[in-house]
Amino acid sequence: MQFLSIGLFAGLIGLTTGCSAPGGPTQVVNKPYFELEKKVRELIPLLAELNPEVDKTIVMSGQAENKILQLDSAGWVKELEIFAQADINRPALRDSYETEMTTEGAWQVVIYKNKNPEANGIVYLKIYSSDEFVGKIEVLHREENVLYYSERILEMEFGQPNVNRLNSYAIKGKQKLPLQDTVAFEIHGRLSYLN
Repeated sequence: MQFLSIGLFAGLIGLTTGCSAPGGPTQVVNKPYFELEKKVRELIPLLAELNPEVDKTIVMSGQAENKILQLDSAGWVKELEIFAQADINRPALRDSYETEMTTEGAWQVVIYKNKNPEANGIVYLKIYSSDEFVGKIEVLHREENVLYYSERILEMEFGQPNVNRLNSYAIKGKQKLPLQDTVAFEIHGRLSYLN
């Protein structure tokens, strides 16, 4: 299997959970949607400067491929493009999401949930934070039509004490085409910083 960047891999494969966790009450809040594309674009120059080593694993149909990478700025753009594309602040999506807030353990969780969970596209975007620190981002993306079904969960985790450092990212999902078996896949990237 040829080793692919997340952006290229996502292009080849095409993108409801409960809205509150058992850990806390749910309340509706009126805030603008989290700017995921902006967050990703801000990460790119920092990652290019810090030049972390990436331990990247792709698992497809039970077969795993692992590679150690170091990416330049253009490489990071390709690697994280799928996350930038999951931004829900596009004008066409205005008023498509309801915003809720809950807690999960020590995390405060803001959930942007599609008002029509059957619609194609981003089903939800979850932002896990503590004291203004974004610790984790999770997105569920689904596409379905008569010829194709695809579902994937995108995750990014950040570290402390340097809150701007991306620690890991993952894409887990499945796709189904007519007359073919469902293909499950996972992509994991773990970053190691020299300083």
